[in-house]
Amino acid sequence: MLQRRIKGRMKFYANARFREPLLLLESDDWGMERGHENVTAIESFGSPKEWAYDQPATREQLNNLYEMLGEYRDPLGNPWRMVANFIVQNPDFEKTIQHGYQKLFFKSIGENQSLVQTWKEGLRRGVFYPQYHGRLHYNLQVMEQDLKANTNGARAFFENRFHGSFDNIDGVFIHNHSEYFNCRDSRDYSLEYLKNWIGEGLGIFREIFGFSSESTIAPHYIYTPVTVEAMKTCGIKYIQAADRQSYFDDHQGQILLNLPLGSGHYAGLTALNRNINFEPFRLDPADDLEKQVESARWLFKNNVPVVINTHRINYAGKFFKHGVVQLKRLLDRLRPFRPIVMSSDELGEAINGKGLYRSRLTGEMIQLTPADYRLWRPLRHRLVIREYKTPEELKDVEQPIT
Repeated sequence: MLQRRIKGRMKFYANARFREPLLLLESDDWGMERGHENVTAIESFGSPKEWAYDQPATREQLNNLYEMLGEYRDPLGNPWRMVANFIVQNPDFEKTIQHGYQKLFFKSIGENQSLVQTWKEGLRRGVFYPQYHGRLHYNLQVMEQDLKANTNGARAFFENRFHGSFDNIDGVFIHNHSEYFNCRDSRDYSLEYLKNWIGEGLGIFREIFGFSSESTIAPHYIYTPVTVEAMKTCGIKYIQAADRQSYFDDHQGQILLNLPLGSGHYAGLTALNRNINFEPFRLDPADDLEKQVESARWLFKNNVPVVINTHRINYAGKFFKHGVVQLKRLLDRLRPFRPIVMSSDELGEAINGKGLYRSRLTGEMIQLTPADYRLWRPLRHRLVIREYKTPEELKDVEQPIT
């Protein structure tokens, strides 16, 4: 414990810093079709997680979110934005069923032109900034194996249009995790496979939104050094939540890696971090709001960018009204700090460019003032906080389906 605290303090000193208060709102799972409000359809398998209610936002919900974000302006005169990390494909439920579950068929989120135009409207208004999250969020090979064999009744989830099957049930851990790593077998994929998989996903993103995503967030934060090489080859420059990286070893123990903000530990890829969790769909807003504001106050005081970790589930479906209200409460409390609100790729560019970056909203070049601790800067690229959770420790939390 003492060693962990010492390393945590060293990591804090090694973080990239800027004199100007910086704020990022990174939100995952946009575009994904995971579940819906009809959770009774899967209750025979156990108690559904709240994630089973996750579903795409409607046009009305998105416009409501845009209106709320548009009420705020940063010192540069720009609206506050949400970085929306997109899953670009979903299972084609009908086609997969028609072909007897012999393979999983996909459909692009670009097929829903009504939603695409609404997402682009948020982009034009400067309040909604898409970046790449992944193709399916879950593991293709694992899902196909389960559907072919109907493992533990996996087809019932699929027929009820629930993506991720048993990952929607309480007490189930990493059943279908994750896109870039087979967690069930603790098996990495080849560099060639990952390059093709990620490259095709980024191509779909570019076709839909008209520009390339330079940052990404790995589904479930699970990726390995092989994944990193594939990301770089495909044009990714910045990896979000690099303080939460994890994967599994041959014994089903979990390896967790935590890098400082701005780390170049993976040569050619800059680490970005998240330091405040905002998930009103499952947290106590009254208690957590004060903690979040105090954390932001302390980070701003120490010149560390505030990066909020949140998910689409808070702003769609069952949790929409509550989530938007709570987000507004948080933003109202952060407004007095007068932060510059950035996107992930802007922050990464500023870190590498000694504070200079191109605004993705206006195209102009903006100069921030670096405030790194110079004596600690060399440590930034070398320090890696590594933790390990044994299979026994993981079983105390959640049990996998076997």
